[in-house]
Amino acid sequence: PLIVWGAGSRSTQHSTVIPKELRDQYPSGLGWSITSPSSWKLDHLRRVDVNQADIAPLMSCLIGVNFPLNSVGLLPTDFLDLQNPKWTSECGLANARQIFAQVQVQSQIKRENTFFFKPFPEFSDENSREILAEIEARVKDGLFLEAVQKSQAFVKQCLAAMNYYQTYDRLGLMSLMTVSYLTWMAFIFLHLVHPQPPSSFSKLLFVLGLIVLSITYCFLFLQSSPIQYYVYFAFPTFLLCFVLGNSGRIFGFFGRQKKSRGLFLVVPLLAIGFLELQVVGFFERKLFGVCLWLLGEWALLQNIPFAMKVCWIVGTTAVGGFTFLPIGDDNTPLVWSGGIGVAIVSLLFMSQQVRSYFDAASPSRNVDKRIKLQIALLLFSCWLVQSTEHSLCQGNGLPLFNSIASFGVLFFSLLSCCWLPTDC
Repeated sequence: PLIVWGAGSRSTQHSTVIPKELRDQYPSGLGWSITSPSSWKLDHLRRVDVNQADIAPLMSCLIGVNFPLNSVGLLPTDFLDLQNPKWTSECGLANARQIFAQVQVQSQIKRENTFFFKPFPEFSDENSREILAEIEARVKDGLFLEAVQKSQAFVKQCLAAMNYYQTYDRLGLMSLMTVSYLTWMAFIFLHLVHPQPPSSFSKLLFVLGLIVLSITYCFLFLQSSPIQYYVYFAFPTFLLCFVLGNSGRIFGFFGRQKKSRGLFLVVPLLAIGFLELQVVGFFERKLFGVCLWLLGEWALLQNIPFAMKVCWIVGTTAVGGFTFLPIGDDNTPLVWSGGIGVAIVSLLFMSQQVRSYFDAASPSRNVDKRIKLQIALLLFSCWLVQSTEHSLCQGNGLPLFNSIASFGVLFFSLLSCCWLPTDC
């Protein structure tokens, strides 16, 4: 709760005197309410909700200092004393000028560093200066209430413009992330249908990939883009060249499926569908658990040994249960213990006696080395999780070694899957 008292603040209002137009500002569909929960025992008092960013301009106004340079808050005039309307209107005008200055800076930065710049619609510097002049004129003429209302409306318009410039690259980045996901899925599909690494890589595709990446990097450099944008473009470019260079194997796989040529159209649609499910799962993570449980039933349709079916169903059911665990609890021991459990199961499966029970052939020497390498990386990752969690609890932050090692495990795992020979 936000409690304001002292000079310059408005006295408490009873809920029975709330005008109807104020009630309309809090539509129930947005989760806002003009009344307080019954457990608060404050039903007789008017409730005024504010955003966290609005507290900074309110405090600056009450103590008589300048608004913070990067403040993006809307001055909550409901907390200010109505006995001094001139002061309230002047504070609203100062809030409007401060937010407008930030919009000008954001617009100028994007204009100078963006090709084919498109300004925020319904907003221009000339029109905005006219609005500020009108607000200032109303303050001088004593029309304080009109000045406050116009200031509030202008600040909301400025905040919309700021959000537009801050998310200016969102559409391009979301499109790039979609391409990255699709190329990654194609790469995994290629690895599953033909695990052999490519014997030769198309030099033409390699050169074209370098040319496209170089042009893109020049474009990003001229736009003064953040350094992470360079990584965002490198990842899908590498995977796309790899997939295109081995597209013959994908077409060959579908060509061999004489009775299932419809898969050529079904598989891409399923890939897009699973991608959409993954996006929804970011907001409702329990969906991942349901998908894993459904995936566990897939084993019942396969012609594999009964013991392998049981292990598959039990494994997917156990992993799916993780998504239903509470978020706020400390599950670090559960994470690294699960990783150790996977490593133990992998080591057991490498033994000849266990593999014979599942009617599985013995792995080749190269496959055996790859499994051992992945087990080692898994155990090292478990130690990284425990070490990082301990360092954060001690207040020491993220160790530099842990940060570098985490990225090293990520890239080395990817490279080992791509280039290490399998001979199977």
